Amino acid sequence: MNEKCNMKNVDTPSASVHPLGDWKSPLQEENENSFEVNISKLNTIIAEMEAGNIDQLDDMLDKYEQGINSIKRCNQILQEAELRVEKIMESMASKSKVGHGDMTPTKKD
Repeated sequence: MNEKCNMKNVDTPSASVHPLGDWKSPLQEENENSFEVNISKLNTIIAEMEAGNIDQLDDMLDKYEQGINSIKRCNQILQEAELRVEKIMESMASKSKVGHGDMTPTKKD
């Protein structure tokens, strides 16, 4: 009954491994999906391809696919931003008409 526990044989995860695997917080995901992060990823991929640092065709295709995904995400972010600006402009236009009449300039001859 007097057995000692030998902790040397116990497998413990390294400090860099999250117990839930590749889980990311919503803030981490949001930051990774930002326009700036995706542009940075795209620039890195382009630089690697132009420098010839990618030897294998499969690796080149993987990088190409990652680049296309970054471009798609950037386009999506830009479309969302454009819609947001349009909504702001519509809101401003409707507020100015309600409170102060028609604010559109009239052409003087």
